[in-house]
Amino acid sequence: KKSASLRHNEEFRRRLDLIQDFEFRIASSRVRVSPDGEYIAATGIYPPEVKIFESRELGLKCARGLDSEVVDFLWLSEDWKKLAFLMDDRTVEFHSQFGRHHRIRVPKHGRALAYDAESCNLFVAGSASEVYRIDLEGGMFQVPLPLRRLEEVHA
Repeated sequence: KKSASLRHNEEFRRRLDLIQDFEFRIASSRVRVSPDGEYIAATGIYPPEVKIFESRELGLKCARGLDSEVVDFLWLSEDWKKLAFLMDDRTVEFHSQFGRHHRIRVPKHGRALAYDAESCNLFVAGSASEVYRIDLEGGMFQVPLPLRRLEEVHA
């Protein structure tokens, strides 16, 4: 007797599932997958927004409107519950599962974010000759890291 399970069905194995509502009115600027691989976040422009999708359910988990466009963003936790957004208006927004938690303004325009989970530091690199460090545990800026050349930011 031939097995009727789906794992032996070649047509089922070759199918392509699409995530519902994975679209923006104008364009999407950034897309990232969560560290656990279960969620996908994408940011869109005009109007600025972020959408979080659940890959297991192939659908929209949540969508949020933002005040300005996103330059870069990072997952601060393994799942979808903590995110940091570097905004075009020189702010860094911290979001939890309930929405925007806090907002902080950085001295210069930023271009990229990096997060060190061991020290709980968020690094903001950008148009200045310094990389700004934000201690997320203490909630304050630390002494910026000086750079000799601006190319070091993109290394």
